[in-house]
Order: sequence, then structure tokens, then C-alpha cells
Amino acid sequence: MKTKTKTKTNSLLASLACVTLATGTASAAMIMGTGWTTDVVVDSGAASVAEATNGGFFHKDGDERLTIPQSGFTALGTIENPLVISGSNVVTTVNGTDFFVDPTANNAFTDSGGTLTLNTAAAYQDLQFLVFGIGNNSGGNNFQATLTFDTGSPTVLAFHVQNWDNPTSYDAFATESAYIVDGLTILDEQYARELTFDLAPADEARNIVSIEIAATSARMGVVGISGTTVPEPSSTALLGIGGIALILRRRK
Repeated sequence: MKTKTKTKTNSLLASLACVTLATGTASAAMIMGTGWTTDVVVDSGAASVAEATNGGFFHKDGDERLTIPQSGFTALGTIENPLVISGSNVVTTVNGTDFFVDPTANNAFTDSGGTLTLNTAAAYQDLQFLVFGIGNNSGGNNFQATLTFDTGSPTVLAFHVQNWDNPTSYDAFATESAYIVDGLTILDEQYARELTFDLAPADEARNIVSIEIAATSARMGVVGISGTTVPEPSSTALLGIGGIALILRRRK
């Protein structure tokens, strides 16, 4: 009888595992926070040449400024493949990831970077970064994100971003995005990148409080961060656990 009871119990535990996996899924969501330092996305329609010149991040000799225009920007003429932002300030990549981009306010970390303090600390399975910028084809990692948690030591994520005019497997959009240099010249040859990092199990068990961005080439801008939160056990799975506990208690 004891052998049969053990077999039935193991069967119930296996069923519970299936329930937890089936109901505990999650998808990437936009991470909201404060601390953005630079305005690089020019607002649709009403933006001026001065806004396109003063916003953005360094390109080449430091006297030039690079800005990403939003769809509908007409102050400087027709722009090919502008950044298309929905009415809710959302940009969706080819991978289906949504990023929050506010073209009317500071919306990026550029040059020396900055720190995003999350509105709500949370545990994440992975993180996605929407990146514009120069990049390079040689050398070591030129992108770095330092994660600060509610407990323990920080974790550093690093990646080597290729030069802006080279298509890669981690491109955010199918086409290159337009940009403006010095508020005067319109070009169409910059690939936006979507960088994805899977976090280690130990980091999944901690809540991220802030994310510090650093671009060692000083010529890249992060304009959005999203991530997949660690799923919590569903109510169905919790009920299953309670049921098994009751069965085991009766069989003792």
C-alpha cells in the first residue's frame, strides 16, 4: 500500500509541475523609471532645427550632434524611415518588444550614460535595451549596464555593438533609421539595435532597483529598456499545492 501511495503522490506532483509551467509564463514589458538625461528623439511635426541641433549625442568631432527624428518631422524636409512612435509613446521592434520612448522629454542615456531608477523594483528573467549610435567593428565591449539589486552585489552586463551601418542579427528594425547631424543634414544609414540579456538564476531571485548605463565609445544612446519579470505561481498552481498537502496529510 505504501508503494502505491508513493506512486500516486509522485504522479500528482508531476501534474502540478505541468500546471505551474503552463500558467506561470510572462512576456517582456516596458520598464518605467526616472533619470533619463538627454533628449535624442525629436518630437513629431513641431520640432525645429534648433531642437534637432541641441538634442542628441556626439558624432565624430564632438561639434556635431546626432538626433533621431520621429515620424512626421517635416522641418527639414522628407525623412526616410523615421522612428515611428505610437500615440502612447511606444516603439515596437521586429522582435515584438515594446519600448517606451517619450519624444517630448529626456528620453535617452548618451555619451557618459546615466542611471535609471525603476518606479517599481522587480525581479526579471531578462532585459532588452533599445540602442542607437555609432558602435565599432573592433575592440572589446562598448556597451555596459550595471544592475543594482535590493540585496547583494551589482551585476554587470556587457556587449560589443557593431558599427551603425552594418546589419546584424540583433537589429531592432528591418530598415535603417533616419538621423540628423547638426540639425542640417538628413541621412538614412543607422541601424538601431535591440540587445537582450538573460539573467542568471541568482539574479532572477533579486529585485532590480536601478540600471546604470555606460557606453565606453561615448557615441551610443539607450532610448528604452524592457524586460520579462519572473513569473509568480498562479492561483491554480497554489490551489494544487494546497490540495496535495491535504492528500499527503490524510495518508500519513
